[in-house]
Amino acid sequence: MRDHRSIYQTPFHRWAGDHPHLSCERLFGMLAPVIHHLRVLHAGGSAHGGITPESLLVSQQTQQVDLTHFVACKSERLVRDTYYSPPEADVEPPVEPAVSADIYSLAAVLYHALNGQPPVVSAVRLKRGEQLGFSSTVVTQAEQSAICLALALDATQRPSSIAELETLLRGTSDQALQRAQSTPQSNHASTPPKRLATTEPSVPKTLDRLPINLTKGKRCQIRVSSLFLDGGADWQVSFRKLEDLGLYLDDTQQHLVGSPLVDGEHAIHFQLFRTDGPQDRPRLERSIKVTINADPASIWKDLPSNRDDPYWKEDTDKFALPTPAAFIVAASVRGRSHAQEALFRDDDFRIGYDGATGWHLLAVADGAGSAKLSRRGSLLACTSALKHLEEHLRVEPDEPSKPNIAKQAANDAMTEEQARSLAYAWLGGAAHSALKAIFDEATAQEPPRMPKEYATTLLLSAARQTERGWIVLSFGIGDGGIGLLKRDESVQVMSTPDSGEFSSETIFLTSKNLWMTAEGISQRLHVALVPDFHALVLMTDGITDPLFPTEVSLGDMDTWQTFWIDISNQVRLVPDNEQASDELLQWSGFYSKGNHDDRTIALLLPHESKPSKP
Repeated sequence: MRDHRSIYQTPFHRWAGDHPHLSCERLFGMLAPVIHHLRVLHAGGSAHGGITPESLLVSQQTQQVDLTHFVACKSERLVRDTYYSPPEADVEPPVEPAVSADIYSLAAVLYHALNGQPPVVSAVRLKRGEQLGFSSTVVTQAEQSAICLALALDATQRPSSIAELETLLRGTSDQALQRAQSTPQSNHASTPPKRLATTEPSVPKTLDRLPINLTKGKRCQIRVSSLFLDGGADWQVSFRKLEDLGLYLDDTQQHLVGSPLVDGEHAIHFQLFRTDGPQDRPRLERSIKVTINADPASIWKDLPSNRDDPYWKEDTDKFALPTPAAFIVAASVRGRSHAQEALFRDDDFRIGYDGATGWHLLAVADGAGSAKLSRRGSLLACTSALKHLEEHLRVEPDEPSKPNIAKQAANDAMTEEQARSLAYAWLGGAAHSALKAIFDEATAQEPPRMPKEYATTLLLSAARQTERGWIVLSFGIGDGGIGLLKRDESVQVMSTPDSGEFSSETIFLTSKNLWMTAEGISQRLHVALVPDFHALVLMTDGITDPLFPTEVSLGDMDTWQTFWIDISNQVRLVPDNEQASDELLQWSGFYSKGNHDDRTIALLLPHESKPSKP
């Protein structure tokens, strides 16, 4: 996108941050050129979309927002920022922005300028029922209520136009103030005011189209009053054939509720009548168009991969293993993007337990989507690494390299330094063994192949219970993540996601000369000596990307709590549950917009763990 910013222009929220204690009225006045532009757009039946602080540049000379840059952001389709997007924008495929979405985004920008930070992401507010608050002392109660009204999660509760929002903000109408202040709080927004009827016309005016799109199979709730532009407060409404759409009328709350059964363009049909007029007065027939989006998950095809391929593997895999000290369960599922094109599952995993020593061994790998044989690389990496870990626990007279590792691994009282030394020799050696297996197979082909065609990540963990507690070791190269949930409700991150020179680049096991040094191996090792723990979790990026989207969130206990509550609601993580691996496999198929990669997860749970609460 062409950058219109100059050294004499500053993003709106930063300018506001440099000029604290500005009133809401002053900030709204700075947006005058933008407000006028939006009114013209909305009057023509279109919307701008992509309204963020970065699209609103303040001129140091005029102290108003530069309309030229704002218009350019529209024409160049500026990527929407989730902090400033309403919940109805979170659909796939993306839809064109509506007037109500512009009102939400504009209010979010004002909220950011007044509070120094953007509002909570709408998806989080929907999920957690979080309330919006104001830290600024210069914002009046009417202004706070008006902004919260414009940030309502239900699009039908927002002001219907920029003019109405401006009226509410300026507090020039008693009726507008009543609307903004008199409605009690709901579970999802600070002040979701009801719409108040204006002077009753002879015939009520209704919307031509519902301002929000619905989704097939997704529960919705629509205020009956929101179907009217004006004049509907004193009229009774009788709906027809709602059940055909999967909706019904909640008379108590005066909402249309339900989960749509069909997708496409439809109409909500209803009749209007007055109970205080002549009984023979004819009913008024009305209809409102509504768009019901298809269930995003149902759009995807699930085509089987080619069983005749020499490197074919099952599209899904699962495993469960109870041990004297713990329960291990793992699952791997092919991503929707691969299933859509009948491609292979590139992820893999292997689980092991050495009964003689009590070591639990876990390996998880994610083959690179850009590498032709990465599905084979992930398999080779997991099987070779696990074989190495198992073999080095057993001492053979003619193998002098193994006794030292086996002796270290048997030390119940090892210090953190000793544990790190063991991890370096044992897990680092396993990773090297995995790399060697890939090189050997690549060079044995006729003609020889390049090892990078087998590119894969690799996550390894080994854990053993002693009388003093647990010894947990890990090694990781590439993305994904390893987390140790402790009994004190904290989390220890046991991996360091790798990235290359560019933000979207991932380091792989086969990346040349990037980790085969002492320092390169050491920085990928993690050690934990703990009395007990709740769960050890290994995940490929198909799971971490949607559920732990940043490196910071991988260490955030609140994010882990949300993850654990979700997985525990669907998987009974106890050894006597013979369906645990099936349930974990089913959970791994959760839908997340824009995240359709392969997913693999492995969990180690000590027997004392309580799966319902980390």
